[in-house]
Amino acid sequence: MPLKSDFQLFLNNEEIKSAKEDYDVAAAFKVSELPSDRIKALNEQRADGWRIEGDAVYSNTFKNGIRGSVKVTVRTLPGKKSDDLARSNGFFIKVLGRLINQEEPFFGMTHLHYGTFNRFRADIEADDLDAIITAPREGVSLTDMRAKFEDFLVEVFQEARSRYQKYEEEQSSSEQRKKEQSRSFVSPSLIEHPIAGALTQIPLPHGAEPDDSWFYLDTSSITELQALASRLYTSPRKRFQYEYVGFGRTARFVRFDPENAKFLLNADHPFVNAHSDDPRAKLLLEDMATSEVLLEAELRLFTVAPQIIGEVLERRDELLRALALDHPYSLTAVGKALRDAAANEYDLEIALVASARALGFVAKHISGDSEPDGVARFVEYPEKATLITLEAKSSAKVPSLSAIDFGGLREHVTGKKAQGCLLLAPAYPGQTKEDNAAANRANELRISCWTIEQLAKVVESAESRHITAKQVLDIVLNSFAPADVGKQVEGLFSAPPWDNEILGGAIVQSLRFLAGKLPDAARNIDQIASVLASDSRFVGIKREDVRKATSNLAAASRGGLILDGDTLLVLISYEDLARRIAPLTGLAGQPLRLSKLRMDIGSQETGDEEH
Repeated sequence: MPLKSDFQLFLNNEEIKSAKEDYDVAAAFKVSELPSDRIKALNEQRADGWRIEGDAVYSNTFKNGIRGSVKVTVRTLPGKKSDDLARSNGFFIKVLGRLINQEEPFFGMTHLHYGTFNRFRADIEADDLDAIITAPREGVSLTDMRAKFEDFLVEVFQEARSRYQKYEEEQSSSEQRKKEQSRSFVSPSLIEHPIAGALTQIPLPHGAEPDDSWFYLDTSSITELQALASRLYTSPRKRFQYEYVGFGRTARFVRFDPENAKFLLNADHPFVNAHSDDPRAKLLLEDMATSEVLLEAELRLFTVAPQIIGEVLERRDELLRALALDHPYSLTAVGKALRDAAANEYDLEIALVASARALGFVAKHISGDSEPDGVARFVEYPEKATLITLEAKSSAKVPSLSAIDFGGLREHVTGKKAQGCLLLAPAYPGQTKEDNAAANRANELRISCWTIEQLAKVVESAESRHITAKQVLDIVLNSFAPADVGKQVEGLFSAPPWDNEILGGAIVQSLRFLAGKLPDAARNIDQIASVLASDSRFVGIKREDVRKATSNLAAASRGGLILDGDTLLVLISYEDLARRIAPLTGLAGQPLRLSKLRMDIGSQETGDEEH
């Protein structure tokens, strides 16, 4: 049932009430309780002798007085099936006992602040309006009386809004008095409440195009919409989870599952690719995904048409994709761009040049008739510079020998006075046969044949495996046939079998493991190596491997970790150490405050047994 002030329904002599009557009330008052500054403001706008007498507000125009009550609920009032029957929020104006504005919640005025208005209900009695009511007694003519009445309604609404804001401030103040481990810095009014309010406005199923459906919210798992909305308003927060799922390159940035409090970021989206391999940038990316979802919810609450919301968010998504391509830093994004450009000659050329830069070359895109697609230079001091040409052969399938044109590629090498050529293609004809034509021509003309997948893998692992331009250059200058190149590329990943990021994180975990053990012994390389030797991820690890990795961590710790010979001095907490060396481990560490929002960070007390 809608929320009504003058309607009663009985079933078997038992009164049936609207469920909205049980909503918690944030503010409530009678119009006769308007503060004096509101009455003063009315008289300053249009001098009419506004005053409060008894239970009503009077003026020279409203001689019979205006009476009524106002309340603002914690939950939003629009939503549920009751809206099909009648609205529950807004102004309800009665003249001589009859409601005159059932279809006009704003009473024809400019729309007011929706954050409050969706929670606002005012039942007003103004019998003096009978003089200006038009047939069929549901309209009010545009007169000076109406203008003064509208001024009064605005002051009523502004008072309601002021009291609701005071309620929110009191809630925030109550939160501020809590200890860190139980305090939430992100109010439910910023996340759970907008989502609940938007969901109860009868959302349509999730769709693929900007239409009446949700853009980011996934409602497919919701079984009881009203139960979910009630839980979001009243239950303790369910901490949010963030997961990365491949939805496809053209799919949207994020999907939010409100039933399970889970944000699913599209791992194939260019903007996600561009920021997901840096631990700090990844947290910012997830915060942005959260704000995008809440932007949609807030726009719904402000009753912006779903089609408009969809168009706006679609444009934002296009912008994010463009920004990701404009200034990439992520090796993951560059590797992804290589794979995605396999069938596009222009994109593949640019992706190849970017890959060369990612590996440590100074590279330039050239292209054009009788020109290589690009050049890459590697400088070794003293006074040694090596130049190679870059060539890309895009194809949806394996390119033919004539399409590759090995002779033309060699001419480019000679013309640029280069020492070698890196040729990139999706695959090569007859690649598995040792005596195939492609292999023979590659060896004869010294063209190093790389596949897109090989180069993408090397680029993506360059930092974690410490792969340098020098190593790539050695392959380009000495390995030519596709099979030979493949063998050398695999060699980059064979020893050691672990990534340096994983090893760096394991060293920090080893230090944590040793906390409280052997308190009379300084921490040293041998202790850490002993712990790592029992880890199946590091089979065959040597003491020197551990020492080298620990030295790299110490150099990145900004004084927090000192390696003196084989002895380790940890001068900060392990949590702070993890934050400082995050770029080398791929782990952001715990935040400086305990999070009550996310499930994965800040959920435990920080601190270590040592220090």
